[in-house]
Amino acid sequence: MDPIQGPIQRTRRYWYEDGVAELAIGGLFLAIGLVIWAQGAVPEGSAAQAALGIAFPGVIIGGMLLGRRLIPSVKARLTYPRTGYVAYPQPSRRRRLAVVGVALAVAAAVGASVLALQPPPSGALVLLEGLLLGVLLIILGQGLTRFYLLGGWSLILGIGLSRLPAPEETMSGVLYGLTGLVMAISGGLVLATYLRRNRMPPQDTQL
Repeated sequence: MDPIQGPIQRTRRYWYEDGVAELAIGGLFLAIGLVIWAQGAVPEGSAAQAALGIAFPGVIIGGMLLGRRLIPSVKARLTYPRTGYVAYPQPSRRRRLAVVGVALAVAAAVGASVLALQPPPSGALVLLEGLLLGVLLIILGQGLTRFYLLGGWSLILGIGLSRLPAPEETMSGVLYGLTGLVMAISGGLVLATYLRRNRMPPQDTQL
């Protein structure tokens, strides 16, 4: 391993040491899944469907903004007093572009393969979403084994749901919801283990 990139990657992995980020991301995916599922469940063209369509971007943007404030706040209370604070290196512009490029390349390749089939097979959208979620989770995980498992779960879930005789919108909601639920459970287990293994240091008291 590169002697410089190795410590940088370990530092980035520390972000997931306590499971807090997984809980937040899983919660966001679960909320997204519920909104998508609800859009498919309400009558087509109804006011409720229109309202959910308007609310959908707000759920994504609001969830991301909330996570950016909530995760550091929770870590400041639970993590840093136990195992210390780490200044996380910001990914370079080249790295961010590379990550986006990989995701887009995978999406383009799979999308082109699906569109080449006429008519496109039923459930193709759910299958593509499962693949993209899987790739995203693996990239986010910085090589952590549990993120490979989460990515594999998303892909398997996408394959399974794409074969069910149900509306794609409903299955997309189930995909995001179950991926988020499993990710939140994973984060909760990691957090419980972290808190058990890393006790809060005793506070110095002045007599």
